[in-house]
Amino acid sequence: MAAWHFLSSACRARRNVLCADDHDQIALLVQRLLERAGHHVECVSDGQQAWERIAAAPDHFDVIVTDHQMPHISGLELAAKLRAIGFAGKIIIQSCRLSLAEESAYRALAVDNILCKPGDVLRLAELMHAAAPPP
Repeated sequence: MAAWHFLSSACRARRNVLCADDHDQIALLVQRLLERAGHHVECVSDGQQAWERIAAAPDHFDVIVTDHQMPHISGLELAAKLRAIGFAGKIIIQSCRLSLAEESAYRALAVDNILCKPGDVLRLAELMHAAAPPP
């Protein structure tokens, strides 16, 4: 698959990534994949934890990878909060199913990407590699 070469090549820029997903196996997969590509990844298991971590250090994270359906705060609510505080990093949504209304709401919030979970996990590595500025 095309994305595999991104995992073995040196990453252009190390990014700080927050992964919010209530499915531990998905979070672990994202963490291992992105760490192998050279990024630093921190995982939390719900939207409230993600919000608290970001609110404590808004400039620390370059990329937020979040599930849509999570306890306490959904990915959509998290994305809205991030945009409300002017979060300058990238927001990537992962979901196994979004309604047209939910997808439109994410697009209205100008999220950077919406990926199908778990099938697009290698696409995530490609996006991280392509978004990094050259050394």
